[in-house]
Amino acid sequence: MWFAVLLCTYTVQDRTPLSKDAALEQSQERLRSQPLETATLVHIGKLMDAESDHAKARGFFALAARHSLRDVAAQAHVIDDMISAFDYTSALHLVDTVLRQKNTDPKPFFALIIAIATSHKAEQSVTEVLAQNPPWRKEFVSFAANDNQNPDVLYALFSSLKVKQHSLFKPEISVYLNALVKRQDIEKANFVWLDFLDAAEVRKALLIFDGGFSLAPRNQFFDWNLFPMADIAIGLVPRTGARNDFSLALDFTQAKPSHILVSQFLKLSAGDYVFAGEVNAARMQDDNDLRWEVRCLEKNGSIAQTDYFHHKSQWTSFEVSLKIPVENCSYQKLVLRSGGSESAALDGQIYFDNFSLTQASSNDG
Repeated sequence: MWFAVLLCTYTVQDRTPLSKDAALEQSQERLRSQPLETATLVHIGKLMDAESDHAKARGFFALAARHSLRDVAAQAHVIDDMISAFDYTSALHLVDTVLRQKNTDPKPFFALIIAIATSHKAEQSVTEVLAQNPPWRKEFVSFAANDNQNPDVLYALFSSLKVKQHSLFKPEISVYLNALVKRQDIEKANFVWLDFLDAAEVRKALLIFDGGFSLAPRNQFFDWNLFPMADIAIGLVPRTGARNDFSLALDFTQAKPSHILVSQFLKLSAGDYVFAGEVNAARMQDDNDLRWEVRCLEKNGSIAQTDYFHHKSQWTSFEVSLKIPVENCSYQKLVLRSGGSESAALDGQIYFDNFSLTQASSNDG
């Protein structure tokens, strides 16, 4: 009856306890007046269970569960019986049915799904339910991503979905990555991100991801992350008439951004590198204070930054050298930012393309 006990932790109510005989008499009276009242059936089932008459208890619980899908306590006891019989498929199908009802508190059932996937080694049964894309799947992913006691269960379920070639949605990966980064588990986040890239994305996973801006940004930390504002539009726009030839565009309307506009996490080993790209600032004001910076995630301050983009040429190359230190810089962050509220308001458009990160040769400089 471990799930029924678990359920109680989510639905504790303050009630004056009755003696066992008084509780049984009260329940029998209610059952005589309302023969199919599910609460009474559940209560008698609990009393039978307390008397170790488990067969009768199961009968009352089953009757209550059949009478009302909305009686969560009754369903919990039936689910317990299914789990005791190692019938995880039936238990999960009943969980799915209960979760589809309105006003059901999903948390204890989500905890049960995680317990089945981990404690009972029934990961495949959980995968098959999730593969049907039930309406509660998005909420479950969010719950599991933030379950600190079982941090790896979501990765195992995602991997199982992937192996079985079931649908795995990018927003679900984003939820998981957000939770991992929030826990400062950047190494695991990087591993998960790489593991769920598709074939086209893997080909773009160089020292900098998709430097040619040919893929839609997903804001998954290790790809391009865009942070538009009311007075700043950010996105990819066609650069030429060629297929998949896009550039990163920022359109400012008297904006004073006080936060990072574009970013990407990097994983560079210690050493010397060159960050290069192309910029078109022909339609941007001369006194803008936009520039790219590379920072270590573990400490504040930039380790490299470009010049401001004040030139008015259509497309111009730029580059900056950077040195990744040996300590406290296992992951880095490439960011585009401005000086914020103390600077002049930004107005105009600026475009970036063909970014690259290359390791400097030993005889450079």
